[in-house]
Amino acid sequence: MKGAYFFYLSRISSLKTLLFLGFLSALWGCQDHSAPYFRQEGCIWGTYYHITYQHDSVLTNRIARAFSELDRSINPFDSLSLISRINENKGFDTDSLFRLCFEETQRIAQLSDGAFDPTCSPLFNAWGFGFKHREKMDKYKVDSLLRFVGYSKISLENDSIRKMDPRMTLDFASIAKGLGADHIAHTLELQGVKNYLVEIGGEIAYSGSNPMGQAWQIGIDRPTENNRNNSGDLQCLVRLPKNKSGLATSGNYRNYYELNGQRYAHTIDPRTGYPVQTDVLSATVLAPNCMIADALATAFMVVGSEKASELAKKIEEVEYLLICTAEGENTRIVFSPNFEKLIQKQ
Repeated sequence: MKGAYFFYLSRISSLKTLLFLGFLSALWGCQDHSAPYFRQEGCIWGTYYHITYQHDSVLTNRIARAFSELDRSINPFDSLSLISRINENKGFDTDSLFRLCFEETQRIAQLSDGAFDPTCSPLFNAWGFGFKHREKMDKYKVDSLLRFVGYSKISLENDSIRKMDPRMTLDFASIAKGLGADHIAHTLELQGVKNYLVEIGGEIAYSGSNPMGQAWQIGIDRPTENNRNNSGDLQCLVRLPKNKSGLATSGNYRNYYELNGQRYAHTIDPRTGYPVQTDVLSATVLAPNCMIADALATAFMVVGSEKASELAKKIEEVEYLLICTAEGENTRIVFSPNFEKLIQKQ
């Protein structure tokens, strides 16, 4: 299926996004700003996006072009995209978007000692969390797949991808929404936009202030069985700092399957080839951009809360909130000191 998208556009009178708190409303004309805020929303990559920005005029066409650029580069459902051609060994040339994505995923893979790995799609597919049906898994099957999984077995040389094994594939699904949010944010910035919030499937790139002239606020879901269906049970509210940043959340509680009484989480440890369930139920990461936040949120799910803290220290300006298991059905909150300051009292 091709990554088609559609959108709605309006000059906003109220703001509500996935993960966004509905009480932030604004009437245009009641603001101190010289330019109005606009809101654009629609669907892409099987999820919803919401874009709110302040500008003199609508930027619909420029945003549409930015989405098209993303599709041509990293959309695995488009047979003509760069990533599809690379995965099918029909071509290995890249563009600037692809290189940005590849280099950042390789960096996070190295820093996480392989807990995050953009080459593990064969494992996701085999376990039933990718594009294909679940296969019968055993040690022999896992070991055979691991032969062509591993970030160190693929490289970028002279703007072209080099594989150690032609069966290797790249999958940027774990950071595609983060990269997408960053790319739309960059498109807005090129037009002089300073106040915006771009949200794709819950991953957020933002800067500046909301229509009320205040910091953007988001809600973080409580990881419960009910929230598997987006029930909206909030764990806490977070007031985001006004400097340009990205925020992403990853969790196991909405994506799993049960087989013979055993639950299999969608988080795969690329180093072992098996699904992993650490003490982290949900990881929310604030980082300099949304792509980094997206990658780290995935890595934190794999390594658990203790090693997540160590990994976060390797990258500047990274803050996090982890919702972890505790005794019985209870949960505990683990956060970096600066993230704690952002949590709003309810």
